[in-house]
Amino acid sequence: MANRVHLWLRGQTWWIGYTLNDGTRIRRSLKTRSENKAERERARLEYLLRCDRLEETNGPERISMEVFLELYEGHLRSRKTKKSLQNDLSYLRGFLKSHGFRFLDEISTRHINAFLARRGNEDRVAPRTLNRTREVLHTMCAFALDQGYLETNPVTKIKRFREPEPEIVFLSSKEIVELLDVLSGDILQPLVATLIFAGLRRGEVCWLTWEDVELGRDPPMLHIRGKTMNGMFWQPKTKKSRRIPISSRLRPFLRNLHRNANGVPWVHPSPKGFRWDEDNLTERFRRTMKRHGLPWRIMDLRHTFASQLAANNVPFEKIALLMGNSPEIVRKHYARLIPEDLRKEVEF
Repeated sequence: MANRVHLWLRGQTWWIGYTLNDGTRIRRSLKTRSENKAERERARLEYLLRCDRLEETNGPERISMEVFLELYEGHLRSRKTKKSLQNDLSYLRGFLKSHGFRFLDEISTRHINAFLARRGNEDRVAPRTLNRTREVLHTMCAFALDQGYLETNPVTKIKRFREPEPEIVFLSSKEIVELLDVLSGDILQPLVATLIFAGLRRGEVCWLTWEDVELGRDPPMLHIRGKTMNGMFWQPKTKKSRRIPISSRLRPFLRNLHRNANGVPWVHPSPKGFRWDEDNLTERFRRTMKRHGLPWRIMDLRHTFASQLAANNVPFEKIALLMGNSPEIVRKHYARLIPEDLRKEVEF
């Protein structure tokens, strides 16, 4: 069994030493003054020695694609939600599979450009998805650069694709009433009301508990915040908490749900009384809309909240606070809804 990997300072530079299974002793400079970088290299080598895979790195500076992906996935697991991790790995593996790289340092700007061009031209992938792929690859290569596995980030020179203006679909006041009437008696009705009148994200409404609902205060408020439930931790997309006043149109739905909660902690439980899985909720909503011949997507409900506020001249900064977005994002999405209301502003 190989000996433990040792670190020491020689002058101001960190050195590393270890013994291979065949008895070969390795001593070399890490060429860094950073203790953090030295510790990361020590952890990497200990992992490779433990797995008897050190030869796969083909020397101290080179790492195989397979080994690097294992290390990078471990890095992502401590920073990403399960779903976000799966999405990122899907993008990465799609790119890596297309070229069959053996070593990380074989990846080049040319390879990435060719892959993105083919996805856009032949597979008709949308610019937004191409930009997301680019972002995931850039983050991976930035990690590799920081760890000393790459000398440069090959994604840096690749420009983002130009994305078309987002198409925002939202319900009119009449359509809101019609949708809630159609859903009368359906488990989705109060959940849909919450999405429309509070502007929550899908994950936020799934994770909303009665501890987050303050019906007894004036004004009543919803508290969107991180929490741990049944051993699972969740936090909002922006990792920031926010409070949203409960409107007079939403209040009756929540009060009725609270009266019939029967000890269930979730404000909007699934039909079996558990927390909704986000994808299952989307599929249930999609099937319900199809059954009633309606065109709405679940994201249209959150857009409805912001669009109705924008049409009523609520400042973008306030809409951003309520939605947990930046004012720039809100302005980009909803500014086009109010140009006709600006005609009074040019009269002087």
